[in-house]
Amino acid sequence: MRSRLCTHPDPASSLHEMLIVHHREAYVRPHKHFGKPESFHVIEGTAQVVIFEDDGRIRDVLEMAPYGQGKRCYYRMPEKVFHSILITSEWLVFHETTAGPFDPSRTAFPDWAPDGGDAAEVHDYVTRIGALAVEHLARR
Repeated sequence: MRSRLCTHPDPASSLHEMLIVHHREAYVRPHKHFGKPESFHVIEGTAQVVIFEDDGRIRDVLEMAPYGQGKRCYYRMPEKVFHSILITSEWLVFHETTAGPFDPSRTAFPDWAPDGGDAAEVHDYVTRIGALAVEHLARR
């Protein structure tokens, strides 16, 4: 389950601000943006932001939580970087800001991650990436 409250007036706005709620089972397909960095601020819940190389290898894993919990509460993602979110709590509530106007052609999806159409494939992928993220964090 996921829900998005857009606080910008319309899709053509130059600044998009959204309050987003994802359940632990939500799949955030790895993607990157062109000409539109994004930032997000965790309000409630915990997650791992996984940053990928263009070939799908994990470059970095950022542990996210609300302010005061000893993890990052805010991150600004540069454009042209593949990223995804692994939700590690029951629910994740965050504020996301990005450049508008909305244009789906400004987002690219890699061929190394499932498109979300096959639930078993998504489950296997998320399980594998989750294990690799834990390994990455343990090497720090």
